[in-house]
Amino acid sequence: MGMTSSNTARAVREFRRLARLLLSKERPDHDAAWVAWQIRALYREIPGLVLTIEDVKDAFGLDDDSSTLVLKTLTEVGFLRADGRGFVAAS
Repeated sequence: MGMTSSNTARAVREFRRLARLLLSKERPDHDAAWVAWQIRALYREIPGLVLTIEDVKDAFGLDDDSSTLVLKTLTEVGFLRADGRGFVAAS
């Protein structure tokens, strides 16, 4: 069963909500490893999540290069894959 645009939008809203909760935990430094760990947890929590570089940038307050690095790294290790809409869980 594929994701509809309505389900995708709902998943992205849930991602943003959970990301805001994570950021409210007073984490002073949002290094790439921490963000990657949080994104992995969110993909496990929200089935069908599709994120773009812009989503990650906005949610975690990163610049374009850092957001790209995190998503590229998660893709290279086989956790994510690009599907034309953004990045989805590889398995």
